[in-house]
Amino acid sequence: MEPFSYLANDIGMVIKRHTHDVRNVLNGMELELTLLSDGATADPATRAAVKRLRKAGAEIGQLMQGLSSKCVMESPGVIPAVQIAERWNADARDVTSRIPLQWNIQLGEELVCVEAGLIRSLLKEALELAVRIGGRRSLQINCRRDDAHICFEIAVEGARPGAGIIDFQQAYWTALRGLARRGQILMRPEILSPDSSLSMQLSVPLHRPET
Repeated sequence: MEPFSYLANDIGMVIKRHTHDVRNVLNGMELELTLLSDGATADPATRAAVKRLRKAGAEIGQLMQGLSSKCVMESPGVIPAVQIAERWNADARDVTSRIPLQWNIQLGEELVCVEAGLIRSLLKEALELAVRIGGRRSLQINCRRDDAHICFEIAVEGARPGAGIIDFQQAYWTALRGLARRGQILMRPEILSPDSSLSMQLSVPLHRPET
């Protein structure tokens, strides 16, 4: 499977370009409206129409700018893997405030190219599902490098395979498919169900700068 990051980058570039084009059209329209409303022959009806058009133009500009900003925020970017782990740690403290939690972060300066907001949402969902499946069982979270990937793992001590795990698998894979559709890079998910615990892993390829 090939990375999907090029897709999100292409979409972002297209939206930015069209936002710029729309802004140019709106600027030209504003100039024409100014000349029309300031003309000696402009009647009240014309001026009222100009006012409505200006309002509509401003709304179009705001919508396009918002779309462009959202695209930039959600497009894949290169960030330290440890930053994702630290955010996951903070989310875990909120989600599992009354559950025993063990953390093991073994990361250095590794970089990944990810859609940070979506990865954070996906990892937080994994936490919530783990709590739902495990009840008050203790959780262990590991963040480490595994060859050419960064592995984010959560294990539920003493969880047994059953209906809850099936629910998790369905939700987890649905989230991963959504991530791929939105232009995310290659993911390598693994769901392990040994007798002693339930382990859920999400692996992200290391970012290798082009030389």
